[in-house]
Amino acid sequence: MIFYGVFHPTAKCFGRLNFQRSIRFCFVNHIELSFFLFPRRSTLKNLFLLATSQHVIVGSIDSNRNQLQITYYAKQDGNQTYSSSVPWSFDFKQSQTQCKTLNNQIICANNDELSLITIPTTINDANVRTNQIKLSNTISEIKILSESNTRSVVSVKTNDGQTKLYQFNKKEGTIEWDYKELETQTQSNSLFSIVSNENLLEATAVEEKLNFYVSSIGDQGLTKKRSYSVELPENMGGIEYLSYSIVRNTQLATLRMADASLLAIKLTENGGR
Repeated sequence: MIFYGVFHPTAKCFGRLNFQRSIRFCFVNHIELSFFLFPRRSTLKNLFLLATSQHVIVGSIDSNRNQLQITYYAKQDGNQTYSSSVPWSFDFKQSQTQCKTLNNQIICANNDELSLITIPTTINDANVRTNQIKLSNTISEIKILSESNTRSVVSVKTNDGQTKLYQFNKKEGTIEWDYKELETQTQSNSLFSIVSNENLLEATAVEEKLNFYVSSIGDQGLTKKRSYSVELPENMGGIEYLSYSIVRNTQLATLRMADASLLAIKLTENGGR
C-alpha cells in the first residue's frame, strides 16, 4: 500500500479508511489536506512514486506478467485516471539493486547496457520512451551525483574499474532528456563528487599522491577550472569515499582511503593541504 500526503502534528483529521480510494481529510490552520491510499494487488510491488501538479504516478512491478505498470491517480480526489504497462525484464529485487530513479526516468544496469526508461508526466502523451547506452564492460554500479529539474549527472562504473559520467539535460517543453558523456581527466579508479549541481571534483590516488581536478558543469559539458596535487606521507591505497563542499569560497575535499585513513583537504590557490 502506498500512502501519499504530508503529516502535521497539529492536524485535525476525520473520515474513514478503506482500501479503494482517498481516505482522510485533515485541517491544518483551516487548510484542508487530502491523503490517499493507493490499492495494490498482491502480484504488484511498488517501485517508485512521482508527484506532478495534477497526478501522483505509481510505478509497480507485476511479477506475474513481467511488466512495469504505471498508474496515474488524480491529486484532487485520488481516483485512478489512467494506467499503462511496458515489458520489464527485472524482478523486484533486481529492480531495487540495479535501477535508479532520476526525475521522471528509471535508469537500469542491464549487463553492459544502460537502459533509460522515461515515464510520461501527463496522460496527454502517455507513451513510455526507452533508450540504451552501450558500454564496453558489465556495469557494476550506478550512482546519481546530482539531480535537478533541468540537469542531472550520473556516474556508471564497470567491472574493469572504469567510471564514466553522463549528463542529462531536460528538453524544453517536453518530458524527454538529452544525454551526453562528460570528458573527465581520467576514467580509471577515479571518484567524483558534485556540489551545487555546477561544480565537479574528480579525485585519484597514485601511490603517495592525490590528484584533484575541479570543473564547472554547463549545458554543453565540463569546463576545467583548476587542478591540485597533494603529497601523502605514505601510500594509503585507493580512494573509497569522496565528498566535496564549498563553504564561504573555501573548497574542502573529505576522503576515506583504502587503509581506513580519513582525510580532510582544503583546496587553495597554493594547492591542497
